[in-house]
Amino acid sequence: MRLTTALAASLTAALLLLAGCQSPPPKSAFPQIGFGHEGSLRLDAGSIEVVRNDRQSREPPYVGHLFPQPPDALAERWAKERLLAMGGPRRAVVTIRDASVQEVPLERTGGIRGAFTTDQTERYDGRIAADIAIFEPDGRRSAYAQAEATRSTTVPENATLAEREQIWFRLTEQLMRDFDDEMERQIRGSLSSYLR
Repeated sequence: MRLTTALAASLTAALLLLAGCQSPPPKSAFPQIGFGHEGSLRLDAGSIEVVRNDRQSREPPYVGHLFPQPPDALAERWAKERLLAMGGPRRAVVTIRDASVQEVPLERTGGIRGAFTTDQTERYDGRIAADIAIFEPDGRRSAYAQAEATRSTTVPENATLAEREQIWFRLTEQLMRDFDDEMERQIRGSLSSYLR
């Protein structure tokens, strides 16, 4: 009888240990947000440098680093995939001034009505801002273009983690599409004489 009790206790302990060792569920897979399919903006420059001046924070209310594809990484990818240095003595400098998302808590419905209401509990405000400057060999800035895009979305209180990540992904995708459109427009307007 003692052997059976000891065996049962050992099996219970082993099952509890195995239950505690389960690996976390895999992260959701999202398609890679890229810009290569848009075609290159060919600049009359020998090099393109990307500078980060956004001082990205990982403290609340900043949450972009938690996104499936963080906006700051996408802003750098945009510069590498859309801009092409065609050669020559000039240099182009892309400065990322902001690539962030902030989480803003929203008010919930109170009282009895609140028990029957699905509130939007957070708003996510995304912003991408960057500029491109062309510098002559003597260091003089000869041309400049800048663009900014903002997008916001809300999340309902009953959203699962997977649903929340899907909302974040859509926000990021739309934000980067808006930025890409605006920056191309600005480049074609302000840097037209430096496009090949």
